[in-house]
Amino acid sequence: MDAKSLISNIGSVLMALVVFVLILYLAYYATKKLGKRLTIKGVGNKNIKILDSIPIGQNKSVMIIETAGKTLLVGITQNEISLITELDRDKLDIPEKDDSAQPMEFSTAFKKVLEEKFGGKISKSKEKNNDSNKK
Repeated sequence: MDAKSLISNIGSVLMALVVFVLILYLAYYATKKLGKRLTIKGVGNKNIKILDSIPIGQNKSVMIIETAGKTLLVGITQNEISLITELDRDKLDIPEKDDSAQPMEFSTAFKKVLEEKFGGKISKSKEKNNDSNKK
């Protein structure tokens, strides 16, 4: 193998690596921005709370909101918000919202999921390695 082809191969690998890292960065950035924009459930303030939402078309959705002690089903389009009906909250299957829950950054949520899914496995494997090293 001559030097030119070796340099060419190394350059190709490095270029692929740079492109891969760039794609990962753009995916992270887009997820972070979209995650903030698309967080809907549980969003609200003291007076209005969005309990649930479902998109039904482009720029159209149906939401269950709670305000002034009433639970309302509203239809939302690009140009209009319409009251569909008032709902009985007791008949809905909406979990009680923990007031301490706040929207979290993607990196925090990702770490939390990794710890929940793999935390026990990782710590168990570390314990096994430590036990085998002690013997």
